[in-house]
Amino acid sequence: EDEDEDEAAEKKTLAEEEKAARYLISKRLTQHFCIVPCKLRLVVLVAFLKWKCERYDGKAIVFVSNRDMVRFFEALLTTPTSTAEGSEDATRKELGDTELFFLHGGAAQADRMSAYTKFCKAKKGVLFCTDVAARGLDMKDVNWIVQLTPPTSVEDYVHRVGRTARLDKTGDALLFLQPFEAEYVHVLNREHLTLQEMKCDSVIASLVAGGRVPTAAELDKARSIATSIQLDFERAVLAQPSLAEVAEAAFRSYVGAYTTYPAELKSVFHVSRLHLGHVAKSFALRDTPQVLGQAGAPDAAAAKRKGSDSGSKGKSPSRAQLEKLDRKRAQDEFAEGDVAAQGPTAGKKSKKKKVGTEEATIKQKRKQKKNKEKKKQKQMRKQKKEEKKKKKKKQ
Repeated sequence: EDEDEDEAAEKKTLAEEEKAARYLISKRLTQHFCIVPCKLRLVVLVAFLKWKCERYDGKAIVFVSNRDMVRFFEALLTTPTSTAEGSEDATRKELGDTELFFLHGGAAQADRMSAYTKFCKAKKGVLFCTDVAARGLDMKDVNWIVQLTPPTSVEDYVHRVGRTARLDKTGDALLFLQPFEAEYVHVLNREHLTLQEMKCDSVIASLVAGGRVPTAAELDKARSIATSIQLDFERAVLAQPSLAEVAEAAFRSYVGAYTTYPAELKSVFHVSRLHLGHVAKSFALRDTPQVLGQAGAPDAAAAKRKGSDSGSKGKSPSRAQLEKLDRKRAQDEFAEGDVAAQGPTAGKKSKKKKVGTEEATIKQKRKQKKNKEKKKQKQMRKQKKEEKKKKKKKQ
C-alpha cells in the first residue's frame, strides 16, 4: 500500500511539473503588469518609454493588436505635435535621441527587413510592431517587451515576452491592462506565469522623479506634464486631417480586434465593456469616430472634429479658444477612478438598460421560464382543490 501511495504521489508531482513546463520562459525574465485607464494609455506609454529607453539607454518592443495602430504611432511620433510655428516636436523632446522603428505585415518586405536590421543595430530604440515580430526573429539586447494590447492567448503572450531575456541576459516585460481587464493576470497565474504590479502613478511620476518614489508635489508636476503631452497630441490630430484619418482607422481596428478574443476570454475582454470615448482619447481623438453599425454619415466625425472647438461652424479654432478648452479638459484628466468598466454611457442620464453578459441573459430567461411553470402548476393545483370541494358538496 505504501508503494502504491508513493507511486501515486510521484505521478502527481510529475503531472504538476509537466503542467508548469507547458509554457517555458527564461528564469532571467521579470514580468510586470500595469493597470492603466484607457484615457491615460497614450501618455503612460510615452512616460514609460522616456523612463526606460531615453533615460537608461534601453531598447523596447511595443506590441499592438493591428497594423493600423502601428501606422498611427508612426504618424503621431514622427510628425511635429505642436500647432505653434517654430515649436519643437513634443514627443521627440520627451524621448530624446531614442530611435523609433515600425514593423507590421502590411509593409513591403524591404521595409520590414530595413526596420528589423536598423533596430537590431541601434544602441537604444523602440520598435512598434504587431505579432509579426513575436516569432522567428532574433533580436539581441532587447531590455523591455511592452504589450500595449493584451494578446488573444497565453501562447501568444509567451511568444511576445520571449523576445527578451535571451542568451543568458536579463529582461523585463510589461503588460498594459484596463481596470476591468485585471482578471487576465489570474488567467496567466493559472499557467504558472507570475507578474508583479507596476503602479500607473509610478510610471507617470517617472517624468519628474525617474524611478524613485515621488513626493506629492512631484506627482502633481508629473501629471501636469503628462496632460500637456496628451493635449499636444490632440492638437496635432485636430490640426492635421491626414493624421486624424490614421487615428480614426486605428481606433476602429482596435475596437474590431477586441471582438476577436476567444470565448474562454470573453468574461475578461468583452467589447461591450469598452468606453469608446476613452478609447478615442487613447488615439488622441477628441471625438469618438463612427463605428461599424452606428448611425450617422461617414463624414460626420470629421465635420464634428472640424467645428467642435471653434465656436462657429466651418471655422478653424483660434489658439485662445484651444487653450481655454484644453484647460477645461485638463481639470478631470487625472480624476481618481475610472468609469471605463461602467460602459460608454457612464456619467450620462439615460434609460435603465439591462447589463450583463450573454450567459447572464440566458440564465435570466431560464429563471423566468421556470417561474412561469411553477405559477402554472400552482394554478392547476388550486383548480383541482376547488373541483374536489365542489364534488364533496354535491355528495
